[in-house]
Amino acid sequence: MLRETIRHRRAEAAHRLEATPRKQQQWRVETMNWVPVVLGLFKLGVLGTAMFFAIKSHYDGEKEQKRAREADEQQTLAERAAGAPKPE
Repeated sequence: MLRETIRHRRAEAAHRLEATPRKQQQWRVETMNWVPVVLGLFKLGVLGTAMFFAIKSHYDGEKEQKRAREADEQQTLAERAAGAPKPE
């Protein structure tokens, strides 16, 4: 059944190509030559943007961890200076 459908669609496509004027066929070919280029550029743009935000997120996460670590150290030093007992 699937093979019959595929054969039928191929036959329809071949018939459509035969029925279209030569100039229109050439226009389709010229138009279709740009499709991979446009889709490739779109793909590179999306991947580049995703990588930018992934790197930025990682960098911002490291900065946040560093700030939290420094704040924790400051709090520990302040507690020690105030004479608070060490938590065990």
